[in-house]
Amino acid sequence: MKAITDAANKAAKAASGGDTSIGNVVSDAAAGAAAGAADASSVQGIAKGMKAIVDAAEATAGKAAGSKEKKELLKAASDGNATGTGNEDAGHLFSRAADQGANNAQAQKAAGAINAVSGEQILKEIVDAAEKSGAAGGQQADQANNPISAAIGAAQGNGGAFTAAGGGGMNQNSKVAAAIVLRGMAKNGKFAVANAAHANHKDGVKSAVEGDC
Repeated sequence: MKAITDAANKAAKAASGGDTSIGNVVSDAAAGAAAGAADASSVQGIAKGMKAIVDAAEATAGKAAGSKEKKELLKAASDGNATGTGNEDAGHLFSRAADQGANNAQAQKAAGAINAVSGEQILKEIVDAAEKSGAAGGQQADQANNPISAAIGAAQGNGGAFTAAGGGGMNQNSKVAAAIVLRGMAKNGKFAVANAAHANHKDGVKSAVEGDC
């Protein structure tokens, strides 16, 4: 139990954004006002912390029983909704450039991706990313090949849809949702909505993110 508690505490510490709220949605009206990059150490720490919790739970349950439970928890990788696409335009929420944030239709894709998958499927993507790409640096949405890189984002970069670039399948619902959740929890994690759409979708994007954080 101590191992689980310690892992949870580390994840919580990594998720601490000071005075920044979860699911911080900003307008892209002016240069420097868009999303920018989230704190890389925070994103990486959250992902690694979640993996540590799953690993600790497996160890606490006993190797045989824990492995079975872990398999059950993370078995949804090939689920049709998880691997489905259609919400990749949520990548525009990760824009750094002025006037490149998500428009009305693109902003709604955040909820679309999150609602298409389960919490277990999102957790699986985060745990997998921590195992395979735990130290990954940030990339802009249309170049990212894993949820950690996507969640960190780029200090400079236009908005763009997530793609299957680099074989990472970042256009899949579960990976889009994982990137949104990681960014929503991380220090300096912001989402950029086009100025004209900001009033309409600020609360909707925030609600979608908070629902799975």
